[in-house]
Amino acid sequence: MTRFLRHPGPVDHVVLAVADGSYEPKTASDHAVTIVPFSMSAPAVRAWTAVVESLPADISTVLLYEVDRVTPEVADAVLAGLPAGPLGWSVPVVEMPETVKIVDQRQRIVGTLDRETVLRMRCPQAATRAALEAVLPTVPANFPLNALPFYAERLGISVVRVPGKAPYR
Repeated sequence: MTRFLRHPGPVDHVVLAVADGSYEPKTASDHAVTIVPFSMSAPAVRAWTAVVESLPADISTVLLYEVDRVTPEVADAVLAGLPAGPLGWSVPVVEMPETVKIVDQRQRIVGTLDRETVLRMRCPQAATRAALEAVLPTVPANFPLNALPFYAERLGISVVRVPGKAPYR
């Protein structure tokens, strides 16, 4: 893993959240890798909370990503962009290639957003452990990973946007 991520420090610990069919997350650790099983039907917030709780006490920075959606360049950028201090978040953004429609409460299209004013957040994201611990209790049960920075900003946590890669499919 250290060879893959070219940030200044080594990767100290890897946590894998893996669907296993049980509702209650339990952890199993093998040296610098922790496996946190979770149920696909469980709320995402429970899985992420279990992941954060399973981290060794000395881990202060967390890189959040979907395994097939991370590149060394973007991982380096979000780690370098993480604000100094105990509370911080860094997320890659790219231009929005799709048309984004505005809908009303009845789900009728009432307008179109200007693509020049919209950015799409990507993975990986970097966050301090303290930021994750502050944000997770505030999010709805089933939320997408990319929504976490919005909740961080609502709490006054600094979220830095760094250039991401072109959209992946």
